[in-house]
Amino acid sequence: MKPPRLFGRRISRGKGVSTILGTIIFIGILFSSVIPMMLVMKQADVILEQEKLEIVRRDDEGDRESLELYPIPDLAATHVNVTILNTCETSIDIVRVWINDTLTDVTVTVNALSHEQIGPFPIQVVDGSSFDVRVTTGRGNVYTAETGILHYQGGEWVTETLGIRLILPSRPGKGARTNLWLNELKVTIIDEDDDVLYSNYSMYWAISASENFFELESAGAYNVTIYIWCKAGGEYPGQHWEKIYDDVHSIMWPMGEAIVEIKFVIDGDYLVV
Repeated sequence: MKPPRLFGRRISRGKGVSTILGTIIFIGILFSSVIPMMLVMKQADVILEQEKLEIVRRDDEGDRESLELYPIPDLAATHVNVTILNTCETSIDIVRVWINDTLTDVTVTVNALSHEQIGPFPIQVVDGSSFDVRVTTGRGNVYTAETGILHYQGGEWVTETLGIRLILPSRPGKGARTNLWLNELKVTIIDEDDDVLYSNYSMYWAISASENFFELESAGAYNVTIYIWCKAGGEYPGQHWEKIYDDVHSIMWPMGEAIVEIKFVIDGDYLVV
């Protein structure tokens, strides 16, 4: 039997087999090189997206970081301790402490809503020295001292800020309260010489957390009294002021922190420290 013709030409069985073998080899090369390369590229894209998500997560955690820094020098002017207050709901790793241009690597974790004191860090002091204290966190944030730059003048430490910070939590809605409290407070601060430094200072208890800083001139003992405005009820025929806090706080800086915090929390239907 004669081989078939295509457009007047004969196709040999040998050429047909070689064409099939060539196609098979081409497909084999395609599957063994191109497709694995595509899979590798796809995997690389997946890894890249995972890294992007991790960067976004770290950035988000960094944005939510919040801490306060309080340097405490010793009276002999030989070293500085640093109190770190974590004011957010995630732990914060402290990786280095800067005092002016001197860097010290540290490994300290400050748990959520807690504090740690680190140090001592040696310093070289002469009259007129200034010390800018900062810390760097593991997420790359840098924080400076709440009390500003430390100064050593005339054999004494001087800080830029002394005071009392009053912090109130988010208040519950009026319908969630069984007491008579409204949202306005008045704060009075008297020093140890009975001088009135703040008299009936108005402060509003907001829906979100509220705070106010009362700057003071020097260390010492201070009596803090807080009244809250109440609606009529009980033994009171009309609206009235009710005392909710009355206590003495001492600022012992530089033996202690330069800023004293009075931080209230809600206990049932009441504010407690």
